[in-house]
Amino acid sequence: MTQDSLEHPTSQAASLSGPGNLPAQPGKSAPQRLPDAAFAGEITDRDVIDHEGAPIEDRGAFRRYMPFKPPVAGALSVIFAIAAFYRTTILLAPLALIAGIVALCRRQYNWGLIGIIAAVAALLTDITFWSLVGAAWMVRWLVWS
Repeated sequence: MTQDSLEHPTSQAASLSGPGNLPAQPGKSAPQRLPDAAFAGEITDRDVIDHEGAPIEDRGAFRRYMPFKPPVAGALSVIFAIAAFYRTTILLAPLALIAGIVALCRRQYNWGLIGIIAAVAALLTDITFWSLVGAAWMVRWLVWS
């Protein structure tokens, strides 16, 4: 035996408390890393602590997977806003604003803010938008005064 093997004996408890596992709590066993075929790596079974008495075969049923949720509303907001710079700003910029607000409600903050800012910038640089604002001001000035 070498000096290292005498100082650091290998045991079941030492292998469970590796860098990827959670630390063991007093009175409870440390969570085990269970391989999963759906993913390339391994998933830490964080629910082992809660369901300690369950057999290892059944512990997979207690795992909670986070489903993939792509930022659809945010991506649509950014796409509409960028397209609004080139074509039909009057149609696409409000769509980008609406999609950006929906993205903010769905906690897609980065996508939503980029889409809203780009949509506002597209409206501010569009001559048709300012023509409509000026026409509305002109009608109000002529009719109401």
